Amino acid sequence: MTEKSRTAAQFCTNPDIAWQVLDDEAVLLNLSDGTAVGLNPTASHIWPMLGDHDETSIVASLIDEFEVSPETALADVRNFVALCFEHSLLVPPSSERTE
Repeated sequence: MTEKSRTAAQFCTNPDIAWQVLDDEAVLLNLSDGTAVGLNPTASHIWPMLGDHDETSIVASLIDEFEVSPETALADVRNFVALCFEHSLLVPPSSERTE
């Protein structure tokens, strides 16, 4: 698998996570354990893009929306994605999961 295709397929939201945007900020609810997480504006912008955008397009969107440098946008995306995996908000694509 190429780096490009791996990147495009690496973001799968956990199906146990419900979310809604309230006052321009996303609130995530883990339906399996009842925990809720409020996201800051940057994370709220990133979250809805994770299911169907690759890292490059998310970074470009952050640059346009928040007028930040490419380096800052990339760091924000990678840090947020790492935290999402750490807290099981994101899961590996089904092709990479072991049943």
